[in-house]
Amino acid sequence: MKTLVVLFTALLTLFCADLFSQVNFTSSNLPIIVINTNGQTIVDEPKIMADMGIIYNGEGERNNLVDEFNHYNGKIGIEIRGSSSQTFDKKSYAVETRIDEEEDLDVSLLGMPEEADWVLYAPYSDKSLIRNALIYKLSNEINRYTTRTKFVELVVNDEYMGIYVFMEKIKRDKNRVDIKKCESKDTSGTSLTGGYLFKIDKRDGANIEGWESSFVPFAGAWQRVFYQYDYPKETDIMPQQIEYLQDFIYNFESTMYLNKYSHPFDGYYDIIDINTFVDYVFLNEFPRNVDAYRLSTFLYKDRDDINPSLKMGPIWDFNLAFGNIDYYEAWEDDGFQIYYPIPDDFFQKPFWWEKMFDDPVFANKFAKRWSDVKSTIFSKERIFEIIDSLTVHIDEAKTRNFERWPVLGTYVWPNKFVGETYESEIQYLKNWIDTRWNWFDNNISTEYSSIDWKDPNEVEINMDISEEKIISTSDFYNSLINIDSLTLVVDSENVNVNRIENNYLISSNISGTYKLKLEGWYNNQRTELSSSYTINIGVTGVNDKLLPKEFSLEQNYPNPFNPSTTIKFSLPNVGDEYIRPLQTQLIVYDILGREIKTLLNKSMQPGEYEIVFDASDLPSGIYLYRLTSGNFIETRKMILLK
Repeated sequence: MKTLVVLFTALLTLFCADLFSQVNFTSSNLPIIVINTNGQTIVDEPKIMADMGIIYNGEGERNNLVDEFNHYNGKIGIEIRGSSSQTFDKKSYAVETRIDEEEDLDVSLLGMPEEADWVLYAPYSDKSLIRNALIYKLSNEINRYTTRTKFVELVVNDEYMGIYVFMEKIKRDKNRVDIKKCESKDTSGTSLTGGYLFKIDKRDGANIEGWESSFVPFAGAWQRVFYQYDYPKETDIMPQQIEYLQDFIYNFESTMYLNKYSHPFDGYYDIIDINTFVDYVFLNEFPRNVDAYRLSTFLYKDRDDINPSLKMGPIWDFNLAFGNIDYYEAWEDDGFQIYYPIPDDFFQKPFWWEKMFDDPVFANKFAKRWSDVKSTIFSKERIFEIIDSLTVHIDEAKTRNFERWPVLGTYVWPNKFVGETYESEIQYLKNWIDTRWNWFDNNISTEYSSIDWKDPNEVEINMDISEEKIISTSDFYNSLINIDSLTLVVDSENVNVNRIENNYLISSNISGTYKLKLEGWYNNQRTELSSSYTINIGVTGVNDKLLPKEFSLEQNYPNPFNPSTTIKFSLPNVGDEYIRPLQTQLIVYDILGREIKTLLNKSMQPGEYEIVFDASDLPSGIYLYRLTSGNFIETRKMILLK
């Protein structure tokens, strides 16, 4: 039924296009973008060469269609973008500023930092015209980068096309997703660990490559979650980088799959940047985005020496949010979309979202985030102020837009509400936000816990072997709210921990560097968890200038071999003045990925090592050996030839 409605809407708008294409357009308070394709048709891949001019005389100044192209006047590549939105007569476009067909051009446009890749988004089914601009502004105001926006009016081949939103494309860049470059030479050591930008999305377009998750989205599901490479591009990413990224996500999902996914050390907390995940949920749940978690979902990871944690975002594509949707009950202003089951849909969210959202530590951070912003950036007054500002800004242009595209009072897939006027569309949006805000405030706990933990660099415990030291939990925080008790946990059975009221007696007969965390408890739930603090027992300070500077796993020698070969690897010091041992594994697998032999599995100090692998009892063939140390993972091949 949905397909028939979409086809009918597309045919109707196509039939009416000529009747409404002639709009009296000579000037605007918005920037004017003029595109000339020189007789070519814009298609959905590949981009065609065209000319683009931008008339922008500055904020508050009038822009006339006869003015010179004073903001940009040059070449572009342009193609139609989007998926379901391509059925609409008003198309969105991907634009690349270019010098010529072979070379793109980084340029600052409409107050946005220099880049070459841009989007001309066409609001159509969203008759408020502002849903994307609204949530993107709110996201940036809470310091979660997403695309910057600017309303413009567009003319293509002398035809007025209406209001568009000129936006940055989501991509790796120092002014967009700011992660380290990952080039073809970065195939080992720390440089292999980032940066990566990838996503969960529809598989539209050419050369969409990636991998399927090893875990079903729900028990008995026939669907699989598909992760797509975004940066490096599928045409540029190296085999070693593919292997590293897939292994990293497999490790994360494996951790989330286990019952101990919320273990203080073995759980997910040290794999992800939990605050980015909290904000991603918040920014998708408040407007109840029907595509959240399963489409237009970006993730990224920087290089380990910058930040080893997996991060969520930026958010993207909210035209089917804020009640502008008539399926999966996403128009409702109550409930969390994260829990809504859609078992028959091809596109599913990863299984780990619900487990994470149900974790009391995550839920507590979510409640605290709402409390922090509900009286400021996400107050009703502030949100309505943004809406009013945007609607005033496009007031003149919106009249021309709806002359060109007369959709007011007409159902456009997948509208839940059909307003006869623009004012009624805006009122519906405000009413929906008002009731959604109330539901959020009534259903998110106000009794959240909060601990201002001290920076791990400020607290370090140094002890001698067999020494007993009393540690107070108050040494690890500056202040706390709604906490009944604190417990201290360590990452090794080698450390003895005994509680004495609010203090802990710590001792060990085995030297090493260990980690401790503190757990905050409220109403019989663990609601707070600190970062790791360091305990050095029988470990002296070192000058690490002679230690390796980065992880490395060398090719075995000899190779091919019979029956033994030597494997060398290096572990750097990841701490400061103290040696930091890391849990390290070296495992051999067959070509099918079955584990053959564990050569090493223990905590190891920084240094250079070599291990002899004896394969006397194995048949000839190709084998893999994988080194895992901290967040470092690298795999190489070797050939046993008898």
